[in-house]
Amino acid sequence: MMPKDKNVILIIKPYDKTVATSSNKILLDVLRELEIPIRSDCGGIGECGKCKVVLSRGSTIPFTSSERRFFSEEDLYKGYRLACQVRLIEGSYEVFIPSKSILQRYRSADVGFEKIVELLPAVKKIFVILPKSSLSDVRADYERIADVSKDFINLYDVDIDIDVIQKLPEVIRANDWSATIVVWHNKKIIDIESGDTSNKLYGLAIDIGTSRIVVHLIDLVNGNTIAIESIPNPQASYGADIISRLSHAIQSNDNLKKLQEILLRAINLTIDHISLRANISKDNIYEAVVVGNT
Repeated sequence: MMPKDKNVILIIKPYDKTVATSSNKILLDVLRELEIPIRSDCGGIGECGKCKVVLSRGSTIPFTSSERRFFSEEDLYKGYRLACQVRLIEGSYEVFIPSKSILQRYRSADVGFEKIVELLPAVKKIFVILPKSSLSDVRADYERIADVSKDFINLYDVDIDIDVIQKLPEVIRANDWSATIVVWHNKKIIDIESGDTSNKLYGLAIDIGTSRIVVHLIDLVNGNTIAIESIPNPQASYGADIISRLSHAIQSNDNLKKLQEILLRAINLTIDHISLRANISKDNIYEAVVVGNT
């Protein structure tokens, strides 16, 4: 039995999603909550006509003046509506979202000509072979790592993360006392890996643009770009321009939090995608530089 406050059923195509929601809600808001990447260049005020959907015929939801401006009587009869103008009333509806109303998904790019820049990563990896424990050498594993660090990177006041210390015994013995230490700014050991993984050192350059998010996967050993991926900025569902999004964000803290959440989720999904495509582990990505509009 449907809860009294959930008196609207939406069947959303081509996503094959069925959702129960409340009457008096705007259809565009429901689609946003479902994180369906529908366009809304004007921010949902009925001015751009980009959030076109097809609502099941026979709907008694009234047309607005904005919809009459964008659609002919024939289109309205066929069920064409603007998602930002549809205020839901009790009932069941099938909603079809045309491809032109959907933001494009992932786009891979070929790595082309790039300007050569000096590579100064904050993180570096060093392969070390540690002296084995013996009756004449009973130093703790922590001390062995600290002493080796002094020899290789002139790090005399070594700082090691507690989680690194906890896994030292297993890691350094897994490959006959050889390991790779991960050092941040020549000041702190942030990780240790069994064997020689010194060639697996990656970083990200992330450009948060108004319309798209572009992620570059960089080999921090040689400076080469391994792969590039881009995805539509999901905030575009709240406006095609920065002003529209700011207008939405300042309406409430919840709106601001939502814009942040969908952006972070999109970035993380793109990182997942580019890592899979490049066949590297995300555990070997140590740095990220992020730029965006101000």
